[in-house]
Amino acid sequence: GEVKVGIFDTFPGFCVGNNPANSALMAVRSMYETLFERTVGGDYVGLLASGAVASADLKTWTVTLREGIKFHDGAAFNAAAVVTNYQATTGLIAAGAYAAGAGAAAKAGGNAAAQATAGLTAYGTKAYTVGTGAAFAANIKSFSAKSTYVVEFVLDRAQNDFLGTLYASGRGFMRSPAQLATSTGCASAPVGTGPFKLVSWSTDQLIVAKNASYWRTDPNTMATLPYLDKITFSNVNEGSQRAASVRTGTLDAGMFTAGS
Repeated sequence: GEVKVGIFDTFPGFCVGNNPANSALMAVRSMYETLFERTVGGDYVGLLASGAVASADLKTWTVTLREGIKFHDGAAFNAAAVVTNYQATTGLIAAGAYAAGAGAAAKAGGNAAAQATAGLTAYGTKAYTVGTGAAFAANIKSFSAKSTYVVEFVLDRAQNDFLGTLYASGRGFMRSPAQLATSTGCASAPVGTGPFKLVSWSTDQLIVAKNASYWRTDPNTMATLPYLDKITFSNVNEGSQRAASVRTGTLDAGMFTAGS
């Protein structure tokens, strides 16, 4: 069936520089998934990744991905897609666009000002801003695809909790490479691997529908997930109003802070 959920945050967009907060993050995670997930006990277990192995010095982590998973647009989830995501998260795609634009201007004989202008114009076509993902990835020196389903991360400093870096407080989304292709598409057209796909969204509302091709099954019954057909997440700022809406049935569920 369909459910309506009241949340207390707004939706800023879906690109690497957009940072959904609290309840909006939980709603966005209906469409996106991370390489690793955090359990109730605080451990990190594979989600899109099946596992990871660290080198003895804890500076090289080899991550193995699950096979056969697809993004909502039909693109394969693989090591190349993970690399593209981290190129976007760390700003390498935007930096490359700037360099290409400035380089083209220089080749055409443009002065420093012209090169900077051309670089910024090219950067604007990507518009990937530096967000929390870049901070979480600050210890990553390099990343590369070692095979179709294996990604290697080389770190600057030894880190025994690197899987938490990949999780990034639940914000280490894997987006389809097609979403990352343009600034407008990146911000407004989310494409993940999650159990639900985008139907529509605004700052105050997100509507998602069942992903009929979702890769996970119920571990007890082996039934195809998800069970719900549709979810509408609406921003209802006041906790008392959300509570009243749940009591009257206007909302089927609400998210609440300890304070509300």
